[in-house]
Amino acid sequence: MFFNPFALKTVKRSVVSAKWWIQIVFFCALMCGLPWQARLIAQNRTAALVALAYEKYNQGDFTAAKQQLHLFYDQQSSASQASIGKATQLSGIIAESEGEFTEALSYYNRSLENYLALPDYAHVADVLNNLGNIYYRMGQFARAFSYTKISLQISKRFKYTSGEGGCYNSLGNIYYSWGKYDYALNAYIHALNAKRSLNDSNEICNILANIGSVYTGIGKYDSARITYKTAQSIALRRNDHVIATDCDINIAYVDIQTGNINEAISLLKQTYKFSSKEGYHLEELMSLDNLARAYIAVDRFDSASVFWDKAMILSREMNIPEVSLNLMETRIELLEKSNRIPEAYAYSKRFYHQHDSLFDDASIEQLIDFNTTEHIENKLNELQYRNLALSMKAQEYRSIQRISILLIVILIIVIISFIVIYRSKEKTTKLKFEKQLHESTQKALAAQMNPHFISNSLNSIQKFFMTNDIDAASQYLNSFGNLIRNVLDCSMQPSITVSEELRILKLYVELESMRLGRPIALMLINEEPDMKIPPLILQPIVENSIWHGLAKSENSPEIQISFTRVENELICEISDNGIGLTKAKALQTNMARSQRKSYGLQLVRERLQLLMGKSQRNEPLLESKEIVVEGNVVGTLTILKFPCE
Repeated sequence: MFFNPFALKTVKRSVVSAKWWIQIVFFCALMCGLPWQARLIAQNRTAALVALAYEKYNQGDFTAAKQQLHLFYDQQSSASQASIGKATQLSGIIAESEGEFTEALSYYNRSLENYLALPDYAHVADVLNNLGNIYYRMGQFARAFSYTKISLQISKRFKYTSGEGGCYNSLGNIYYSWGKYDYALNAYIHALNAKRSLNDSNEICNILANIGSVYTGIGKYDSARITYKTAQSIALRRNDHVIATDCDINIAYVDIQTGNINEAISLLKQTYKFSSKEGYHLEELMSLDNLARAYIAVDRFDSASVFWDKAMILSREMNIPEVSLNLMETRIELLEKSNRIPEAYAYSKRFYHQHDSLFDDASIEQLIDFNTTEHIENKLNELQYRNLALSMKAQEYRSIQRISILLIVILIIVIISFIVIYRSKEKTTKLKFEKQLHESTQKALAAQMNPHFISNSLNSIQKFFMTNDIDAASQYLNSFGNLIRNVLDCSMQPSITVSEELRILKLYVELESMRLGRPIALMLINEEPDMKIPPLILQPIVENSIWHGLAKSENSPEIQISFTRVENELICEISDNGIGLTKAKALQTNMARSQRKSYGLQLVRERLQLLMGKSQRNEPLLESKEIVVEGNVVGTLTILKFPCE
């Protein structure tokens, strides 16, 4: 067989190329999977924190459980909905155990939202039962009953045995509060059987403690004591100090009822000290109430009053209606035994009013019927599904709400944009109008200056005719006509260049030289020929220099004009070697000419003011001062400031 080495090289290159492509594809797949892997790792980490918090809670270490929950909430953004639901539910359970019912209610509602969104019906049932228990402890029994029954129906439908046991325990609590001990005992037995089938020691000790309370309510104190002791032993094995403390308080209450007052007081002082230290507010309150009852039983009314006052302060903070009624009963007993009958009567009226509003017989019967009638059971099923449907609608509503908010924001942005554009356009129109107004005013002022200048020129021509100097008058008229043509070309323009203004000034100075009878030197320094200034604005200054300074001086008349640009301003300086301002004013007061008012400088000031507008600074726009050399006045300096174009 013929062997081709070139074919082998081609195969090798193909294999190497395939390896590169495989590596590239693997790298791309790895990069695409990294975010998912990172999210999965973060979710596992937060789930582990929740699991550890539950472990610490089941061991009775509430502090460690809360620490783990705080760590979880710091990383909540990367957690799954299931972990958030479990964490908020445990936070509610711990808050409820510490007597913080409002806080617990908030946590339970957050947990319910997460479980409904999954949906996780077993946990939905648990949280509904938690909510029912909170409302029960807040004295809102009808609402508590509704939540608990819905939870029970969901648990039965999905064969959730633990949920059924919890619901029966909650129902037993409600019946117990209503004084329906038979119903309560029956519910507790159902709960106990369900929890024993699951070997749930946590709930078993709680249910046993509740059964002990039923025995206490019906006067079977020996059975109650045995049941409390059994529940307490289970709680201590689990390090559940809350239930263990509850059992001690209930045992002390049994001691009070059976006349063992000293044992009761000793035990209650221990539970009060422990619960106060650990922050178990409900247990602290119950210890104080029972201490007051114990001291009343031995006629130590002052001590009873002290403990009752402490209990009442704590009760106001916790706001538990049923506990408040218990305290009112204790107070009535204290007042009656201390022979304060009027106060006891007043307290009794308040007690029965509050009791009737909380425990209405009609409501009790309605709840009993609610429990036994098949029609109402079916209605509860409808309520369950309606609740779930409402949750889905709530999610849909939130989505619509977000879209609506987005549309509203966009609409607001569009409206604001229209307003900004409208105002900008309005401002532009206003600025354009102001500019046109300024230009019109400038033209009007320039039109006022033209007659002023012509009037002065005609006076000069009149002088030549009066002196019979026809040749000079003729030459003056020719020059005057040339000047008028230049003035007419420039006067109606908003601005002209410096070179155009200076050309007119030269013609004017030539005419005034003829009128004065001697030449006037006009010198330009630092000329800015392309800069724009208003037309004929320098002519009144030069005129003043000639007729109020140079005409009265024996020096050879000279006028210097300089232009300097400083930032956004053009500064013009006009100086002469005349007699100065002081002498000129003194001479004017003695001359008939002073009776005629001059408008030139006033028109210049008004025009400069319009030009500068809002940009005007504190310095004057037109300023004249004397030039002093070695104490002698040698002329006048006038400074004008224009905005640069």
